[in-house]
Amino acid sequence: MIDRVIHWPLRAREREYDAVLGALTGPPGAAIVTGPAGCGRTHLLRQIADDLGARGHSVARVFGSQAAASIPFAPFAAYLPAGGDADPTRLLLLLAERLTRPVGGRPPVVVVDDVHLLDEGSAALVHHLAAADGPWLLGSARSDTVVAATVNRLWRDRHARRVPVEPFTAEQLATVLGAALGAPVDAYTVSRLHRLTGGSALLCRELVEAGLASGQLNERAGVWQWTGAWRATASIAEIFSERLAGCTAEERDVLAMIALGEPLAFDVLARATRLEVVEALADRGHLVTPPGSRLVTLSTPLYAEVLRTTTSAATMRRVSRQLAECLDADGDPLLRVKLLDDAGDRPADADLLAAAVAALERGRWDDAEDLARRAAPDPERSRVLARVLTRKGRHEDAAAELLTPTGTPDEVDVAAVVATYCRGMRSDLALSYLDGLPAQPSLAVHRAYALSSAARYEEAIGVCADDPLLRTVQPHQMWAVHMLAAANYQTGRLDTAYALLAEHDTDEVPTEARVAMRFGRCGTLAAMGRLDEADEVAADLLALGSEVLRPDMMCIATSTRAALAAERGRWETAAEEQRAAIAVGRLHAPGTSLHGMLCRLALAEAAAGRTSAAFNALAEAEAYRSERPAYWVLVDEEERSHGFVLACAGRTTEAVARLGALAERTIEQGAYQLAVEVALLVARIGQPTRAARWLDRVPIRHAYTGVHADFARTLAAPEPDAFRALADAYADRGAYGLAAEAADHAAQGFARAGRNRAATAAAVWRTRVQDEHEVTPLPWWPSAIRVELTAREREIAALAAAGLSNQEISDRLTVSARTVENHLYRVYAKLGVRGRAELAEALGATPSRRPVRP
Repeated sequence: MIDRVIHWPLRAREREYDAVLGALTGPPGAAIVTGPAGCGRTHLLRQIADDLGARGHSVARVFGSQAAASIPFAPFAAYLPAGGDADPTRLLLLLAERLTRPVGGRPPVVVVDDVHLLDEGSAALVHHLAAADGPWLLGSARSDTVVAATVNRLWRDRHARRVPVEPFTAEQLATVLGAALGAPVDAYTVSRLHRLTGGSALLCRELVEAGLASGQLNERAGVWQWTGAWRATASIAEIFSERLAGCTAEERDVLAMIALGEPLAFDVLARATRLEVVEALADRGHLVTPPGSRLVTLSTPLYAEVLRTTTSAATMRRVSRQLAECLDADGDPLLRVKLLDDAGDRPADADLLAAAVAALERGRWDDAEDLARRAAPDPERSRVLARVLTRKGRHEDAAAELLTPTGTPDEVDVAAVVATYCRGMRSDLALSYLDGLPAQPSLAVHRAYALSSAARYEEAIGVCADDPLLRTVQPHQMWAVHMLAAANYQTGRLDTAYALLAEHDTDEVPTEARVAMRFGRCGTLAAMGRLDEADEVAADLLALGSEVLRPDMMCIATSTRAALAAERGRWETAAEEQRAAIAVGRLHAPGTSLHGMLCRLALAEAAAGRTSAAFNALAEAEAYRSERPAYWVLVDEEERSHGFVLACAGRTTEAVARLGALAERTIEQGAYQLAVEVALLVARIGQPTRAARWLDRVPIRHAYTGVHADFARTLAAPEPDAFRALADAYADRGAYGLAAEAADHAAQGFARAGRNRAATAAAVWRTRVQDEHEVTPLPWWPSAIRVELTAREREIAALAAAGLSNQEISDRLTVSARTVENHLYRVYAKLGVRGRAELAEALGATPSRRPVRP
């Protein structure tokens, strides 16, 4: 348990804060903040009022309430004299006079929270204050309620500006939580919290503070995450209970029904209840129907938790059975089984197996196994159970399930057996199994799967030469698609690999396979130098995972984004995002994905100078792998990461030894893409001649792979102009880390050749790339020339290089012309140039998206 006081900063509300202050300090001098219940209107008002009070304004604060709504001027009672005149007009004038007295020459501020709950007299007073000159009026009102006509006229007559405050988006919530907790919150926790609360600031605060108190919200390795189920607190229950007051028994039944099965289709509800009841609940804000949708949900999922805990068990059983009977046959099988269980009825075997498949698709593997085992034994149960056991890493058990049924296996059986053997790293058994089956063309895709798993890439590609994009495969064969794409990737056929993945990344593909397709697309796009596109695919995967609340998708997507940041040389960002991915991955990562995340974290930590943390991540990755079948990809990734970390730690000899063994093995296997990447790393850390010899044995099948090979060969035979061209080629693709590194070598080469101006230009360009793209320099960069311009020097130099005179620069930056002259003198001295023409040559054009040629 954590006993701490959380300070909730005014983050993600800067735009609204500025709009309110703008309305107060200028025309019209009044602002009303509007928004739904719990969106943070009161918090925003309190912060602004505190800030104005700190500036010397007198601040009068009043609050509307339901209890006092019938008492004239009750919210303003503190500002009325005891035993005074009860005439409403006199009271209004007296209050107006008292509340509008300036203090110290500053306008008084009147803050009225919940103006929608004011009595008519108080509402008239608020209107009078807003229309009067002098005082500043700041109020708040619920956007989902009716306010008094006098208050409503405030923005209609332009006496006050209406400033809407919406619930937090997921991105805003992540910002607020990170600021409040002092460290990032993992994406899955943010998505769950946003889904539960609908972005309500009030509900978010209640849940976070409850999670801290219970220990369910905890920090690990610098990332906050929630573990376990979410539970509505007593205060949250009270909030919703107030909103439920006045609901009829029939309305409560409908709410309980939706709480059990949301989202529910109108058609289902029409069979279960009267639609007039649904419409009445929607009108009162209890239910939500997205525009153009036929689905109905509660206003927030937390509503469902409250309803489930406050409705009697007998009622819930009755409603569960009623809803189960109304569901379509093609509805949600998981929901149907749950409803039948809750009602005390036994689901049919077909329902149990359909629910098991649905649970598997949603990443709920334990639930999937429990559901499958509840069904009576038969071949279909064995197939479903084998899929589940395979996903849980129990490959031998899965194979036993599949091989038990008698008779000739069908296509689904064959696909399941091959996938099970291959995922258990027994591709030899998969091939033997296929050899024992009658020859038929449909087996080709399964053989390609097994051959790819055995690292026999060329054979796998040859088996499918007649249909290289596997356009005839069925949904149960999607893993073969992924493995054949891997074979093309490893052999350097990146265009074919990407086309194969893109062909099958469709809505019809099972969710598990679709995640794999998108992950493969990201990696392939990165290898092709198409980083912007890879970022978009990773963002789509993250959005999809957030939409369906799939933590396995979200940790893979977050890890992929981190890897793409590393490709750009942004190692600090890569480390931060990789840690966030691992926080979710330790609980939810599918298969061996966590191993890859740990290896990629090791790279980022080492590049950022934290080699101890990098070795710790590698140790965890090795321990994780040792508990699972030794899949060759895991070993290769681990070896490459070890080599990189050793190089960053200055242990170059050890790094080259490990990487050299890896390069030889990958070349023998035909894994040419990895061989090129390993050769480039060896060349960069000081053994370019050895790397060039490896490259002579490797076919180059993609232009960007050729850029890597050229970099390695240029390191073996340095030529500064070639380094300059490489820097440009990398920058074109957004690989700013490699671009800056190549420019660093160019600067060194130019300096050795006595081409000082070119050396300075390359060094300046390199520094600008580092600054603008947050590139972390790696330990093996030569850094022959360091040109350190201050921020002001860079600013003035850029303007001068663009052709502005000293006076024009002076006017633009509001500094004296003498100051501009002094800065330029120092810039010329640092860069070794004379005059604006040479300065422009040294600086080049200021990069917007990418740097220009040095």
